[in-house]
Amino acid sequence: GIVLKKMVEVGDTVQPGQALLRFGHIKYLRLKSDVPARLAGNLQKGQLVPVSLGNGVKTRAKVAQIYPMADATNHTVTVKFDLPVNVKATPGMYAELSVPDDGANTGTPVVSIPVSALIRGRSLPAILVKLEDGSSSVRLVRLGQRDGAGNVIVLSGLHPGQEIYNNPPPGVRSGWKPGKPSSDDASD
Repeated sequence: GIVLKKMVEVGDTVQPGQALLRFGHIKYLRLKSDVPARLAGNLQKGQLVPVSLGNGVKTRAKVAQIYPMADATNHTVTVKFDLPVNVKATPGMYAELSVPDDGANTGTPVVSIPVSALIRGRSLPAILVKLEDGSSSVRLVRLGQRDGAGNVIVLSGLHPGQEIYNNPPPGVRSGWKPGKPSSDDASD
């Protein structure tokens, strides 16, 4: 194994039972995700789900454990997924899981947006929602599956009927209006 995190420095006072180091064996990596409760029922131990890692690697992860309790505040269930052995990833890396949605055809409205509406240059997926005065608000969104036509399903963060801006400038912030330069453009 390797040292993943050093929690004390030379000269620090420590207490009995205090963690000093965090070790890890990075040959076997695991993802831990809070899956929306309505989707957690679609998962079974041993099932393979598509994963896109922050470094661009696409693979499949195996469901290792589904926690028996849901988080009542966030309406999520914690699920652990095992990545394939020797996948090119590191601990703490960002990953996106594609959990199947067996209830997608139940009549519940599905919000789908063009992939081009996602704000580029951010570590988490976000969009620009149009406000009544024509300005905008940056919203983090949880994404679902992509279709072949360049659209992606929004699982949370956007409601049916809300208007969004397509092709927002990279690095744009809340308050942006069309025709107004983004913060990055203004500094050039």
